[in-house]
Amino acid sequence: MLGIFRVQGTHASEGNPALASYERALRLLVGAELAMAVTLAACMGISYGKAASTYGVSYYGVHLDTLWILAIGFVATAYLLFRSARSIDLAEAPARVSLSLKVLAVGLIALLLTPYTVDTFFNWTHMIIGASVFGLQMAVGAVVAFKVLGDRLGWLGVLVELAGGVLAALSLPDHMLTYMLQGEIVFQVGFAILLNHLFASEIRRLGAARS
Repeated sequence: MLGIFRVQGTHASEGNPALASYERALRLLVGAELAMAVTLAACMGISYGKAASTYGVSYYGVHLDTLWILAIGFVATAYLLFRSARSIDLAEAPARVSLSLKVLAVGLIALLLTPYTVDTFFNWTHMIIGASVFGLQMAVGAVVAFKVLGDRLGWLGVLVELAGGVLAALSLPDHMLTYMLQGEIVFQVGFAILLNHLFASEIRRLGAARS
């Protein structure tokens, strides 16, 4: 996930709990996105080849030279995502956005604790967790794009998300492509576009209402 909006504090949030919650949530969200981006860049800098492309981000969790980087990055990202979700709970964010962030945070830790190379059970558990998290993100992304935002940037976000999901799905084991890593990254970029745009839109709306 990559941050696409510059986070700026506003004086309008004083005395407006909902606005302050969204501003805090956006700062934490961008922090989570940056933590994940740095983590992936570090892992790819150490090992990037056909195997990583084929097995995706999970590849870095089954090799000692990158496992510790991925573990630190996932824990930091999960912590920031969960705090971001908690921040918008008070603001009653639409479309189960808070739930999706909490599930994503828990999912990152669960994926880390179920390395797919251990045995068949771990492999299937890992895949089910990943598919469930992706499915929730896709569903929430579609609702945010078409029912909440309803603008071009929202539509772009869900299209990017869908493109990444299709690329990742076609790169599953025994399928025609080997671009799982790229598909996962594109998918999360699309989800980040949607969430950042949503939070920024809510901040503008609440700020305008305040003034």
